[in-house]
Amino acid sequence: MDMQKSLRQVVSTGKVHFGLRQARRDIKDNKAKVVVVPQNVREEILKELKGTAAPLVKFEGTSFDLGAVCGKPFSVSALTILDVGDSDIMDAV
Repeated sequence: MDMQKSLRQVVSTGKVHFGLRQARRDIKDNKAKVVVVPQNVREEILKELKGTAAPLVKFEGTSFDLGAVCGKPFSVSALTILDVGDSDIMDAV
């Protein structure tokens, strides 16, 4: 499975939220199916997100790389997937 292709697909056909604050909200409300974080995420944030019900997927790249893959002109600290759309991202979990 190509992670970058899967992320592009889920952003274009599914429903996602960008950012760590929104990820925390979605996890708290049990809306998150998967949370994707970049490789350069801080360790305390990683520990906080690992203790939740939503699976955590680590993206092999920086937050700027994650933003670029998602087609955004900014860095993405967390990507919360609410609906996978036509993507095969759940195979990575």
